[in-house]
Amino acid sequence: MSSWCGWHTDHGSLTGLTCAMFTRDAAEIPCPDSGAGLYIRTRTDQIVKVVFGEDAIAYQIGETTEVLSRGYLCATPHCVRAPKGAEASGLDRSTFALFMQPDWDEKLNFPEEVHIHKELIPPNGALTFGEYTGIFRTMILYKKSPLVSQNGHVVYVPMRGGRPAGHCHASLTASRV
Repeated sequence: MSSWCGWHTDHGSLTGLTCAMFTRDAAEIPCPDSGAGLYIRTRTDQIVKVVFGEDAIAYQIGETTEVLSRGYLCATPHCVRAPKGAEASGLDRSTFALFMQPDWDEKLNFPEEVHIHKELIPPNGALTFGEYTGIFRTMILYKKSPLVSQNGHVVYVPMRGGRPAGHCHASLTASRV
């Protein structure tokens, strides 16, 4: 599947998403390929295209929620498929994502039931969200994860006392064919 953003899960708690807007030469247009867009992988390993309206917000579960729920809620694997064909040339896709997460110093206890990045978790199974984020980002940067392919990334991290306070950051993602 050709993609603007390869398969991954978000490491935070919850991601709110607006529907995508497609433009060419700064003018909004309908997407010329009905197969393009956001896809998720279900718990039964089915790949499903996500469709929701302009006035709706979709939410995806992140890895931190999977940890905090002891595996009851699972992080949503997802990707964004780029449009195909001659009509896709010069097409831009924009969307807004709001990433919600715990405070930086929130303790995460990784239960046995959760198998997310087990190789990164210390023997006692505990990390703060900030430590987990640092390990996760290091893994992405130095192991060349598909997450590095994101472009047009704008990050807002609330600060408290000179340290990231957690809660949320937002990403305005723009992709071009």
